[in-house]
Amino acid sequence: MQPDKTKGFIPSKASLARFDKESRVLTAIPLDGSATANAVRIAIGAAGGRVTGISDVGTGHIDAYLPVSAIGKVAGIPGIRALRLSIPHKNAGVITSEGLAPMNVPKLFSQAFDRKGAGITVGVLSDSFNVVQTHPNMADDVASDDLPGGIVILDEGPVDSADEGRGMAQIIHDVAPRARICFASAFNGLSSFAANIRALADRNGPCKADIIVDDVTYSDESAFQDGIVSQAVDDVTSRGVAYFTSAGNSNSSGYRAEYNPIAFADAAIADPLLNQIPVNERPISVHNFGTAQSPALNQKVYLYGTFLLNWDEPTGNGAVKRDFALYIYDVDGTYLGAVDDPNASIDVPVEGFSLPGYPYRYVIGLRGTTDTSSRKTILQTYVWGNVAFYDVYQPHAPTTIGHGCAAGANTVAAVFAGTPSQPEDYSSQGPCVITMDTAGSRLKKPILRRKPDIAAPDGVSTTFFYGAAGPSGYPRFFGTSAAAPHAAAVGALIWADAGKSSPAWLADLLKKSAPAHLLRSQDMTLSFGDKKYQATLNVTGAVYRNSTNFTLTINKAPNQAVLRQMSLDLSTATKPVALVPNSIQFLASSPAVDVTIAPNTGSTARAATYTFNSGGPSAGQQRQFSFIYYLDVNSRSRLAASLDGMTVRLTFSDGHVITGKAALDKPATGWDSNLGYGLIDAYAAAILARKSPPTRTVDAP
Repeated sequence: MQPDKTKGFIPSKASLARFDKESRVLTAIPLDGSATANAVRIAIGAAGGRVTGISDVGTGHIDAYLPVSAIGKVAGIPGIRALRLSIPHKNAGVITSEGLAPMNVPKLFSQAFDRKGAGITVGVLSDSFNVVQTHPNMADDVASDDLPGGIVILDEGPVDSADEGRGMAQIIHDVAPRARICFASAFNGLSSFAANIRALADRNGPCKADIIVDDVTYSDESAFQDGIVSQAVDDVTSRGVAYFTSAGNSNSSGYRAEYNPIAFADAAIADPLLNQIPVNERPISVHNFGTAQSPALNQKVYLYGTFLLNWDEPTGNGAVKRDFALYIYDVDGTYLGAVDDPNASIDVPVEGFSLPGYPYRYVIGLRGTTDTSSRKTILQTYVWGNVAFYDVYQPHAPTTIGHGCAAGANTVAAVFAGTPSQPEDYSSQGPCVITMDTAGSRLKKPILRRKPDIAAPDGVSTTFFYGAAGPSGYPRFFGTSAAAPHAAAVGALIWADAGKSSPAWLADLLKKSAPAHLLRSQDMTLSFGDKKYQATLNVTGAVYRNSTNFTLTINKAPNQAVLRQMSLDLSTATKPVALVPNSIQFLASSPAVDVTIAPNTGSTARAATYTFNSGGPSAGQQRQFSFIYYLDVNSRSRLAASLDGMTVRLTFSDGHVITGKAALDKPATGWDSNLGYGLIDAYAAAILARKSPPTRTVDAP
């Protein structure tokens, strides 16, 4: 018996249905993936329907106006999962964020939670709001109801800005269409940023924000101390304003370690590249990324963006005593120059440089210090942009900095709206470790803060911002900049329904609303073998969309047995994903290994064999590898999904073979360095709020 695909379609509910001028009824049509959305669209048109929207979320979804007489015919079109009456709530504008469904906002609206942000004001901080005058501009967005009327702009941004704040406001209006919105720029300097946070929250000012959200980070903000923006955040949250901020887009570009010095004269002997540095630019010592026995003084990276170095000295307290510098080489080892700000003079413990997309080498050197103590300095590097590490790689090093580490902030990670169970590959990770108080004094015990706090969708449509058009025909807004306003708007929904309470109550509620998810801290680990031969494969980069790193350890084998071959077969994965042609690459990153990899590239290759010509591991030894696995950009699939079910086959020198299959960790609740407590659920949060209502309402004085 075939299922009734029209079961959810009840055209008799005329008061709920929407019809076009030709009396066709608005219908929601989920797809099953067995046919392309375009093929279904054509068939619907042939049946007399008019398609109004196509979504690539999940297996796909189409909205269309259908003749009532053609309902049965349309239900029989291959690729259609079901038909159901589309009963829309008042959703803002000509385009609506695809982030509503992953956060369960439609379910919230359908269950009598109908205040939709009424009575709550959301303040937005970004670059600008009404600088761009090409169409659609702010006036166009208000006219089309993609923005509410009455927006208050306290402080507009620079003339060369992109109106990202307006894109954020469109998201807020989609999620909480009855909330009031105001704006102030965060692009006019750190002090102006901090002042505008307080101005938005001022109960005597024109905005009187209940919730504030920003998407800006400054390079001068510290990873180790609450700076002026963090203090402003904590100030307004102490007065009852809930604060949301984007985690950043630096993902696993970080490196964190104690400064490990080697005197320059000794370093130049170990690494002759250092001799190219002019005498007047030379440091007194350089950082050793390796060990005393095997020093590594320069690091090779592929960089397209901005590389930043921060160390644990106070910012803005007149207490910077160390002057570090970055020395840059091209990939062939030719010295390009030094980046050497007078850190003590400018009172900022940060160095950084921006370069186009090529491989480079860099050295970290200490130019001078007035600190006579024996305290170890902690270095932290991170990248704004794209980076690939050829040498030392720390996949779990934190990259959330500045007011993203503020105790009062709800720091928001990003998930793609189309695949909301996984983090975006660029979403910055935590945790934050604060080593100094606001006065610059060193804490007796560092404070560990679990950041990010929560996750929300990105990759959603706006009328103008920012990237290439998606299936909706409108530009898609990606990044944690798009995730943060989604979360802030859900906060407005909750407070509008339950009554405004403490920001801590709201933050706790949003964390508890998140369902189980894959925890980044749980790497994919495969242990396999038999009584005499045992091995472990540990995957350390499974969250990325296009690369991963893994370590193979031979835990047990007879004394004379050495690994000769390792085969990886991704064709056995439970959910194979689309590959970009000629893109899969298997790379060996351990310099001591002489290994032949076949095939190295291939248009359809899903398997590779590593043959160890020498240096194969034996019992108690391990080797590290990586491979690049470019997926179709529209799939935006989590790389780990392509590894789930991967077959690993090891062949030893005595001919013995062991095999195993990789498996994803099971979803769990709890904090994760990439997703925080997970993707927030507006409906679950509202139910929790009604079960545990706030004990009192608050307002900023």
